[in-house]
Amino acid sequence: MTDRRRRVHFGIDYGTSNSKIVVRDFAAAGGERAHVVLQRNSERLSSSVAVVGDEILFGRRPTGQAKALEGATWYESIKMRAAGDIVGRAERYFRGYVVPCPPGLRAVDLAALTVWWLLGEANQGAEQMVHRRKGEVLAPGMTMGIPMGFFTNLRLRSAFVGIARVAWILFKQGQRLRDGRIRLSEARDLLSEAWGTVQKEPTSDEEVRLWVRSEAEAALWWAFNSPQVASGPYCKVDVGAGTTNSSVFRIVPGKKKMAFFGAASVPTGMDAVDEALAKWTQMETSEMRTLRGREEQLLSGRGASPACHGVFSDIQKALAEAWRQNGSLIRHAPLEQRAWLRDPKLFVLGGGSLVGQVREAVSQRPAGLVGRFPVVTLESLPDVRLNGRLVPRHALPFVLVAYGLSVLAPPIPTVETPNEVPPMPESAPTLRQLSHEDIYAK
Repeated sequence: MTDRRRRVHFGIDYGTSNSKIVVRDFAAAGGERAHVVLQRNSERLSSSVAVVGDEILFGRRPTGQAKALEGATWYESIKMRAAGDIVGRAERYFRGYVVPCPPGLRAVDLAALTVWWLLGEANQGAEQMVHRRKGEVLAPGMTMGIPMGFFTNLRLRSAFVGIARVAWILFKQGQRLRDGRIRLSEARDLLSEAWGTVQKEPTSDEEVRLWVRSEAEAALWWAFNSPQVASGPYCKVDVGAGTTNSSVFRIVPGKKKMAFFGAASVPTGMDAVDEALAKWTQMETSEMRTLRGREEQLLSGRGASPACHGVFSDIQKALAEAWRQNGSLIRHAPLEQRAWLRDPKLFVLGGGSLVGQVREAVSQRPAGLVGRFPVVTLESLPDVRLNGRLVPRHALPFVLVAYGLSVLAPPIPTVETPNEVPPMPESAPTLRQLSHEDIYAK
């Protein structure tokens, strides 16, 4: 019997403030094709959650729609709140005032519900953008991105695998959130059953990277495969809205693998830059989001950069910590030390990459070293479409993670994380490759 299932894969970049989705169609005419899912003509879907009365609403923003959601309680940076709750150190991951969760729900529950909503948006986008032959039905899979610092922490990795699996269970039940909303009582009942299923069926080591992969690995998939990027030592700084993730890594000669030597995150990003600029302009901080997209212009004003100096310093701490970890791993390798002092280049991703003053700040060499890292500029992705066209340069930094996640694991032959030793072994064990049905048909 002819297989009428059209295999697609959802790359879910669940972000602190905004999320991005890429749908990969494995059977597109002319070869694989990926599509960016849009909401209101934007590739950035809000990760904020609002509770109004007895309903939870997804995909809304605290600004613009706030008047239409009078009386709403807003929950932001849920991903980082969940991480803080899991390890018991909220200040390490979350910046701002902690709003108590709705009765009977935790931050991990709100995260799982948000990812469920994102899966629904991904599926709707796939229904519209994947041109199927008569009789074909979509057969989706999904992979969610998490910071590499979460991936190397066993507690965080396990918890976020659970979040991804709970979201997938809710999605596979066939329900779709009506207008991006659900009643609190219904959410509690559905979550209780889904978490119970996850706890009864533990995730094997072979399955972990099919559910979650590090954002650093995913973001660098195109760099790893791009002919313009050579082997050698690199740094990556992803300045998002609410967080900055950094890593240092080497693309091994021959592009046989990628080895990460350090990774770190800080709960500071472009939201903090906007807050500092709002204070500098004597604007109400509640209106600071109106500055988004105007940062470069404002930072060129006299006194603006000094006003943001503390924020820039906090953002730089992510790369400084990743660099420190790198130094610990290579301290007995003189040749490697010299290479890192002489050769490294820098990838700057996320919304901050579009602001010249932010790129300049994060390109400063850490640990008291003089000078700046040369910044690598990537060409546009050849096989992904946004509104039917190639992804424009201004949108590229936002979709790279979701794009890499849409590639069925493993997207890079061997990826070694900072907690694997030795950092660059001659060979690494190969996990058994699971089929699409092994994992997503459950």
